[in-house]
Amino acid sequence: MHWYQTALMLERGQFQRLTCNHQEINFYFKQIEDKVYIFTLVDATKRYYYEDLALISLKDELERKFLLRGAKDVETLFIIYTPNLEFYKKLMDSGLKVWIANTATCSLMIYENQPDDFLDMRKQIEEVLFAKPEAKKLPRPIITIGLVAINVLIYLMMYIFTSDSEKYVSMFGNCWADVFLEKEYFRLFTAMFLHSDANHLVNNMLSLAVIGNETEQKAGHLHFSVIYIVSGILASLCSALYYMHTSNSASVLIVSIGASGAIFGLYGAYIVISLMSNHKNGRRLSVPRIVIVTLLLLSNGLTGENIDNMAHLAGLIVGIILSFIYCKCDKNILK
Repeated sequence: MHWYQTALMLERGQFQRLTCNHQEINFYFKQIEDKVYIFTLVDATKRYYYEDLALISLKDELERKFLLRGAKDVETLFIIYTPNLEFYKKLMDSGLKVWIANTATCSLMIYENQPDDFLDMRKQIEEVLFAKPEAKKLPRPIITIGLVAINVLIYLMMYIFTSDSEKYVSMFGNCWADVFLEKEYFRLFTAMFLHSDANHLVNNMLSLAVIGNETEQKAGHLHFSVIYIVSGILASLCSALYYMHTSNSASVLIVSIGASGAIFGLYGAYIVISLMSNHKNGRRLSVPRIVIVTLLLLSNGLTGENIDNMAHLAGLIVGIILSFIYCKCDKNILK
């Protein structure tokens, strides 16, 4: 926003800021000897329209305060930021000193009966208006790329470079008996990087690449990593607990592997961030679309064979909870 950039420029120029009851109006002043110069920045880019009498009253009150503080002279310049040039032209005959920053054309309008300059700040203000906004640089999804690479390398080690892939599944897969009876808790983590066949790997890695890329750019590397790992581990834990209580025989043990629990966690995070974000620099994910995609993902699990739906559901819930906490604590995620 141009008015915000002007405010930053004035602060860097040693102007002091005065608070105002109107969120759309900001005062910046500088005292030189016995004279006070005031820039009044008015953000009229939205639905707000300020009549001349209201601005005159604001100017008189402001100048009176400085005179009471000992200033011998006070000069006030209003800069109105608006795309509605016609409405504010009438201010030129109000006796106010007014410049109009036309946000539609990024130009500074100074009419004949108005000061040509003010504290030699005209050039700097025009530079702010004419400056092209920098495109927001999204962080590269280096964690997503790394996770895909690790999963692929482990798969190649299991099925191409060795002849006994079942050995890795039995050693590192998520089996409730090994986790709880043998206390091999590391399996809750290692199972996230094992896949049963090429189709299983490709489906998970495509999902991770798409959802991971979007989520990492929004959440950042650290938050993304925490969501992925915690969602994956807790998804494995819920899966182990579920099969421990539903298994009919200790001799028939289900071993669960795959990154889908963690991926569902990322999807849950992406849902929350998309819904809570202000979307000025990103795409909005509509509620109907979220519902449809979620139902499709869960229905694939319900209709497919050898699908660990408990891990999927647990990962989704954990991702939603974690990202909600992050969004509340770090507002930068929502920008």
